[in-house]
Amino acid sequence: RDLHSFPTRRSSDLHIVSPVLENIMHDLRSDELVTDVRNLGLAAALELKPIPGQPGLRAIQVFEAALDEGLLVRCAGETIAVAPPFVASEEELREMGQGLARALKRANRTAG
Repeated sequence: RDLHSFPTRRSSDLHIVSPVLENIMHDLRSDELVTDVRNLGLAAALELKPIPGQPGLRAIQVFEAALDEGLLVRCAGETIAVAPPFVASEEELREMGQGLARALKRANRTAG
């Protein structure tokens, strides 16, 4: 592809997609594994309920399930962080949210 044919987004357009990500991530608060949600612009994080005596394991479970969903997320402690690219569409953000929801459900089924 020609370099100029790739999608672009001006920083002034972020006010359009940032609230979409915010709503998607805060909707995940209803999952019983999620204890807190933080977001700023196109960066967001889910704080997860820890597994007693096994620090970090819950986030690793969600991280692995998210990878299986085709998502690239980061984990630190009991936190899952996302930072989609600035060119992500609203549809792509929604697909990411659906994938995270499935990852949370899968991690909850394997909870120890």
